[in-house]
Amino acid sequence: MEQTATIISRVFDPFITLAALLFLTFLHGGVTNRVTWIIAFGLMAVVPVFLMVFAMRKKVVSNWDIKRREERPRVLGVILLLEFINILVIRPLVSPWVTQTLVGIFIVLSGFTLITLRWKISGHTLASALFTGAVIAWFGWSWWPILLIVPLVAWARVKTKNHTVGQVIAGAVYSWGLLQLVKLV
Repeated sequence: MEQTATIISRVFDPFITLAALLFLTFLHGGVTNRVTWIIAFGLMAVVPVFLMVFAMRKKVVSNWDIKRREERPRVLGVILLLEFINILVIRPLVSPWVTQTLVGIFIVLSGFTLITLRWKISGHTLASALFTGAVIAWFGWSWWPILLIVPLVAWARVKTKNHTVGQVIAGAVYSWGLLQLVKLV
């Protein structure tokens, strides 16, 4: 069971889930310019993964899951900086709706980073809830089965002892709540 939980954690890694959210945002927002796609995915998906591998090799973080809460702010700060640069660079190239959505994602991640300074909530369930909430908002309630991803990811994170039940619930509830507040959906 632990191996299955680890696989689920990797498949629904926040880097993958947030890249999928960016992909859907661009599709839903009608972004057709290839350069815009390359810039956005470079800054929001490719560069963060390379930086994470570099941080692990340099022992800035102890492992991929960043189990130690005190290691998280630095990594999340770099991700926020890349996200902010991405918004500034591609803003003139995309619709206001896409920009608003990216700003909403930035706000969600900023709050997550601030919470992480005091308490370790689950980034996996946060990203999964953000993705599933956006899919349902954009494509309708007929997509409700996608919501099952969130408890599946929550189970995996608890099973692998990366989080407590409270931490995975907090990640999902925070994400879904902020979705409504920032009008991302």
